[in-house]
Amino acid sequence: MSLTPFDDLFGYNRRILPYRSSWMNPYNSPADRLMFSALNDSLGQIQQLERQLGQLESSIDDKGDFSFRCNVQGYRPEELKVDLQGDQLVIQGEHQHNDGRQSVHRTFKRMVALPEDVLKETVQCNIDERGRLEVRAHSKSLPGQQRKNIPIGFRKTDDQQQIDGEQQK
Repeated sequence: MSLTPFDDLFGYNRRILPYRSSWMNPYNSPADRLMFSALNDSLGQIQQLERQLGQLESSIDDKGDFSFRCNVQGYRPEELKVDLQGDQLVIQGEHQHNDGRQSVHRTFKRMVALPEDVLKETVQCNIDERGRLEVRAHSKSLPGQQRKNIPIGFRKTDDQQQIDGEQQK
């Protein structure tokens, strides 16, 4: 039995060890406090990465065309730059705002690996009214290539045949 409540150890609204300075906490040594401090910092970084990853989407549609979407809300089109570096799509943004009392400077850089069968000369970028950047590119698949449905057959295994044979006896 533990005196420290661990009902939601990795919950997002709690710290790793909520009562770490309590006299009831068996992990109250300086080394333990240092370890839990590092864990709390790591948890914050993981949450930030989760939020960033939730804003990215890449997909390949039925025709094999590639699309990638990311949230660039707060950036104007002239503050964004999309480049191709080999098989990598590099999306960069830099926003600066300065009024008399405060200044804001934000930057980001995303690198996305393009699939091998994408035609690089067909890459197009668009921004919608919600601030989502969409990058699309066509695949190298030839128009004569068509999708073929492969039927799935059903066959009894030897074990099933033995069981059926035993039931008939």
